[in-house]
Amino acid sequence: MYIPEIPDFGSPEYEDLISRLLEGMCIFMGAGISKLAGYKLWNELADEILRKFSNHKSKIQKPEYLTYSIIKDLEKAAKTTPRKVMDYFYSLDRNFFQYILKEIFIEDERKEKNEVFEVLSPIVQVKNNIFVQTNIDKAFQKYFDIPDTEIGMNPYLPNKPKKLNYLHGRIDKKETWVFTTQQYDHNYLDEKSKTFVFLVNLFLNNSVLFIGYSLRDFEIKQAISKARLKGQRRTHYFLVPYSLQTATELAIEETIFRGNYGIHFIRYNIENKGHVGLINVLKALGSVVSYKRLRV
Repeated sequence: MYIPEIPDFGSPEYEDLISRLLEGMCIFMGAGISKLAGYKLWNELADEILRKFSNHKSKIQKPEYLTYSIIKDLEKAAKTTPRKVMDYFYSLDRNFFQYILKEIFIEDERKEKNEVFEVLSPIVQVKNNIFVQTNIDKAFQKYFDIPDTEIGMNPYLPNKPKKLNYLHGRIDKKETWVFTTQQYDHNYLDEKSKTFVFLVNLFLNNSVLFIGYSLRDFEIKQAISKARLKGQRRTHYFLVPYSLQTATELAIEETIFRGNYGIHFIRYNIENKGHVGLINVLKALGSVVSYKRLRV
């Protein structure tokens, strides 16, 4: 099955997506967008937290809790279950965990890259488009100079989304962070929580385009299911990196996601470009949006 590196967004196949982007929809940005802006993915963040804690044992309240065997176990966890690393160090020394996390994001901020935001600019310029981001960095907000009056932030997310909505908090407000299992449970297990209500309303009232996101989080699928049970079965879209190694898995997932959640896969080939290929995909999408806006 041939999958192009860049989908032809000017073709009739994507007419509905372009129309929704021009009318106003939600762009749901995962950690992949922040990665392209210079920030760490979750497994990389867990690795760096572990490294910094290991190098600063003398500053930890209980340094004896970082034995060789524990460190080795956490190194494995960082690759597959990074939240286990977050849970451990948050429980071990909450204040130092918060200090380390801020330090890491400050270091990444110095390496910020703007290219991903440049290619997103035509979509941001559409007045009615709104944005949700899962990462806690401020790069998107800073680049587009979005004032705090147009920001929604966990745990104070309004039912009606703002221009930009931080689903897991923002780096400068530690009381809003959602990193640990306990914080996730507080925000998502209770269907009456502000965050879960926000998500249900988001999928109830908007078509959503997922970019730089894995769609693995159960709470997102749960919120979509809840919205669909209320009778509103909106169409959503998912930019999916494709490779020969993932072909079979994607074929199965595509059927499940479209049938259960109304999510249409938009595949792009990353065999030669790697995940950086997303930049070119977004550039192509933005070009079509700009062209169509001029024609309206």
